[in-house]
Amino acid sequence: MTKSQRYGNTKMKTNLLPIFALLIVGCGNRNPANIVVENRIRQTEQTDSIIGDSYERDTIQGDFNGDGKIEYAYSESNPSEYYCLDEVDDGKLNNITFSNPTIPAIETEFQIERLTNEGDLNRDGTDEIGFFTRAVSRFGMYCVYSLRGGKWKEIVNLYTHDSFYGEENGNDPDLVRIDPDRKGYVIIRTLEWDDEISWYKEIEKSVKIK
Repeated sequence: MTKSQRYGNTKMKTNLLPIFALLIVGCGNRNPANIVVENRIRQTEQTDSIIGDSYERDTIQGDFNGDGKIEYAYSESNPSEYYCLDEVDDGKLNNITFSNPTIPAIETEFQIERLTNEGDLNRDGTDEIGFFTRAVSRFGMYCVYSLRGGKWKEIVNLYTHDSFYGEENGNDPDLVRIDPDRKGYVIIRTLEWDDEISWYKEIEKSVKIK
């Protein structure tokens, strides 16, 4: 190595020292909450790259625990639980997890689809979570959960069909909404059997929140 090369390397190292110092200071001043969220998002991206087509994932945001801060909810569903008639247990649950680790996961027996922030249906200061769950049929249940005392409680459920999510509904049907005339009630859009047509018909009705 020539003298000029050694000098060039020394000069480069000297010029890089202020940059390293700024990076260290910048990292030291970062908000720990931001770091947690960034790490969670990074983990989610890494998991998505590994999971690939094996899972279906929805992500929504809202204030699910009433602390005035935005959390992210992630659904993870194993299609083997949906497409197979035989029971499959490969250790991968159908669940909903959260960016805030203090919020417990929601675990379900069947495939989770159409994760939805339903807003504050029961006026308790927290957003409720809704999702469509089914097994091997196009029919399924739409369930709404609310976090109460640190535990998830199902407060609304209704029978539905995946055709509700067609283009004519904008792929985002309004299945549950607050009943403006009855406190503690919601109006649901669901299906009921009709003997005249020997098939299900779509109806709307008011039901009490559990």
